[in-house]
Amino acid sequence: MHKLCNPVLKQFLEKYTKQNIPNESTLRKNYIPDIYKNVIEKIINDIGDNYVYLIVDETNDSRGLSIANLLIGKLDGNTGKSYLISCKELVSTNYETICQFANFSLKIFLGIEQRALFFISDAGTYMVKAAKTLKIFSKINSYYMCQTCS
Repeated sequence: MHKLCNPVLKQFLEKYTKQNIPNESTLRKNYIPDIYKNVIEKIINDIGDNYVYLIVDETNDSRGLSIANLLIGKLDGNTGKSYLISCKELVSTNYETICQFANFSLKIFLGIEQRALFFISDAGTYMVKAAKTLKIFSKINSYYMCQTCS
């Protein structure tokens, strides 16, 4: 959003959208929360009452910081899409921080952790332990650790 402070970009957008571009703080305060809410509602509606799978992975960004990602998708027998629902910088990478990240990220979906059947990730020791730990708190009956994903 900070990029909108660039006068050249702002002028370009105004020229080709034929609309006045609001200040970044106005967008952040007045538009982003509603857009976020609408996107979450669309994901919830798409998933419906179906069982879901979770894809959890951790990577390093260009600055060397550990970033955890959580994707969710519905299990309805069709090839569907996965939704990236959360990204978070982790102070340390271990099974506890992965479990906390997954639990916190799924809170916005109220009860969906009870419909999670699969946990998919790489075969890192901390991911295997996180999958086993999360299995206790959900219906996850299987976890798949991809040997070639790491």
